[in-house]
Amino acid sequence: MNPNLTIIVPCYNVAEYLRECLDSIRRQSYINFYVLLMDDGSTDETAAICADYVEMDDRFSVIHQQNNGSAEIRNIALTKVTTEYVTFVDSDDYIHPDMYRVMMGNLSSRENADIIACGVSDLIKGEIKHRKTSVFTTEYEIVSRKDSVIRILDDEEWKSYTCNKIFRKNLFHEIKFPKGRSLEEDTSVMHLVYHKANETLYNPSEFYVYRHRLGSICLKFDSKNMAKKAMDRMAARWERLQFTEVHPEYHAMLNKMRNVYVATALAGCRIAAKYPQLFPDHYLEQHRKNILNFTLTYLPTY
Repeated sequence: MNPNLTIIVPCYNVAEYLRECLDSIRRQSYINFYVLLMDDGSTDETAAICADYVEMDDRFSVIHQQNNGSAEIRNIALTKVTTEYVTFVDSDDYIHPDMYRVMMGNLSSRENADIIACGVSDLIKGEIKHRKTSVFTTEYEIVSRKDSVIRILDDEEWKSYTCNKIFRKNLFHEIKFPKGRSLEEDTSVMHLVYHKANETLYNPSEFYVYRHRLGSICLKFDSKNMAKKAMDRMAARWERLQFTEVHPEYHAMLNKMRNVYVATALAGCRIAAKYPQLFPDHYLEQHRKNILNFTLTYLPTY
């Protein structure tokens, strides 16, 4: 067997959920894949669980690293990928057993397609909540580069997750996840990846199950973590705005990108004003100048 898909699974202190995640990968009806487990310096039983799966399934391998953070661990993993296609699974989530069979089949039917995405459902307190549909289908939509990037920037129906998508690996050439980010690293790169794709596919089936859990980085509210999250969000939204500014083909999204950045920056500046010791020097002043630079048509509230 010559695998043509690599599944990257970053792992950090997720022993409670990791077996469910890896079992959902092993049970895929599509079998022509290789799994790269990236242990990011875990201090619980994560490393031992990774070792168990490497021993029981020769499609699995593991790399142990000192803690580098989720962005850098993905960059390291991408340098190890030798297959034509690559995807990601977060180690506390799980996937439908037919996810890769359907999505790789969709990709193989379109020679010019470089990315396929599927829908996502949420696992909240043990119950699956469908965002759009509970129907699984092999049908898909074909989307041009321009329309794909606009939909990623819009961030409504399409989200900037890496985990519900399969990519041609060469799309990541010269694109890196921003080192040091613990939040919104996908937001910083996904429009760049879609900008390089010829055409993309979208299957609305909610094959990917996103787990909401109390230990998540997204749900920690101490002041230091709040400051870090604010800086990560502001940086990602600023990067998206700058990308949109310099690409006229996406200027339909320019006003929204300005609004999103300003809203994010205002929220972040409130935290910076309250905890200035947690932010770099002149941080508040720089973003204040950025905000005052824009003429906005304010978006409606719903």
